[in-house]
Formats: sequence, structure tokens, C-alpha cells
Amino acid sequence: MPSRVIHLAAVERLLAGLPALLRAHPSAHALISRITGSERGRCRLRLGSVLSDSAPKHAGHLVIRFSDPVSGRMKKTYDLTGFRERFGDLLLTDGLYLGYYLHLVGDIVQRGMLYGETGYDPRVPENVARLHRDYEALNPYVIETYGLQAPPTLRSAGIREVPHGSLEDEALFSLAPFRAAEFLEDMRRDFAPRQTAREACVFFTPAMTDEFVRRAVLASEREILALLYPYGGARQAYVPLDELAAAWDTSGARPGA
Repeated sequence: MPSRVIHLAAVERLLAGLPALLRAHPSAHALISRITGSERGRCRLRLGSVLSDSAPKHAGHLVIRFSDPVSGRMKKTYDLTGFRERFGDLLLTDGLYLGYYLHLVGDIVQRGMLYGETGYDPRVPENVARLHRDYEALNPYVIETYGLQAPPTLRSAGIREVPHGSLEDEALFSLAPFRAAEFLEDMRRDFAPRQTAREACVFFTPAMTDEFVRRAVLASEREILALLYPYGGARQAYVPLDELAAAWDTSGARPGA
């Protein structure tokens, strides 16, 4: 999965490109203005774009594992269809839910790049550690290139923490035991000035980061149009990402890969 800073960069680039999307699809204005027409709405979109990573491993990602009927190999993906069925109305009105959904879409996009284009193998523990060092090394580049200021906050998104670290009631919070406040506080360290020279990246480089952001924004725009213009609902219909077709092979992978 991309780092939380890279996810935030993709959302910022998506926000920057929305005027062009509206020029091409003027009827999308009502949806987009509901979600991004206020600073609070944009903050909820940003928070949604990183929130799933604040849950225990996999709990916030709606993981599906299945045996491929053709190859018989085990595959894994994220349940985009289930998320749409569960939160469909909110996807069209609330940036928190749209951002969360687009995070899952971005994770699927990045898996295709990482497994298909870099030779990355998560069955090798050293590779996992190396990838996370890549992400840490990339933080200054991503923050500067995409003009990131700071991580989102619960307050700016209109969400209140209640005792014992849980969050004020939102339908989304039924998915997993999110630890958002701790996660966002830790994310602030990603924005702190580095005291050491940047380590050379191995699996995920600055160029790959830029390419991921480009692909993630295109995929996000298609998903927004698919939510607005589903089959049977408009003269011009869009098809959401097929998460089963985009599933990746986990046969023989270490647990949790």
C-alpha cells in the first residue's frame, strides 16, 4: 500500500484537477461542490484518504481472499463493491466516505504497479522493511512536490474524540477500531525536517511515486464518474474498478502479505 503521505498527495492532486473534471462533466458539479465546496468538506476528504491505515492491520481495508477459479491460486483484493453497497449514499455526499473509498482504490492501483513492475516480493521480509524505508525516504520529496502542509486533523473534519480514544459516532467507524488521533499525531512526524541524508530508494522511487499519483487520480476520477453515472442511470455510463479482476496472487506468500 502507498504511504499515508503519498495517499494525501494523491488527494491534493485530485482536488487540484477537479475544475478540469467539472468542465468536462458539468453535471458533476452538484456532487463535487457538496464534498469539496467547503474547507470542512475538503478536510473530511483528506482524513478519509488516510483513515483506513489507522486501524489494525487489514481491519480497515475490507480484505477479500479467494481461490481463483481458473488457476486455483489464492488471491487477495479489497471489497470496493461491498463498500459501495454499505455506504453508497454517503459516497455521494460526504468526503470522509469518498476519501476512504478512494484510498482502497489507490491501494489496488499501487499493488498492480508494485507487483507487476518492480519485482517486489512481499514473501521476503527484508523487502517489506526496505519498502517502508523507501516511503520514509520519499516523505520530503512528496511533501515538497505536492505542496503538502500538514496531516488532516479530527477537529478540522468535524469529528470529536470521546473517552478511551474512540471516535464520535459515524457509520464509517463501525468498520474497525480506528486509532485516528494517535495515528494523525504520529503522521505529523512525517512532516518534520529530516536530520540525515535521504536514503536511496529501491522499490518505490520518486518517479514511481509521481506515476502512482497520476494513475491514482485518473482512477479516482473514473470512480467519481461511476458513482454519478452508473449503468442504467445515465446516457453515458461509467464502470467502477473491478476489484476481483485486479486481485493479486498471494499463493505461498507469508501470512499478512
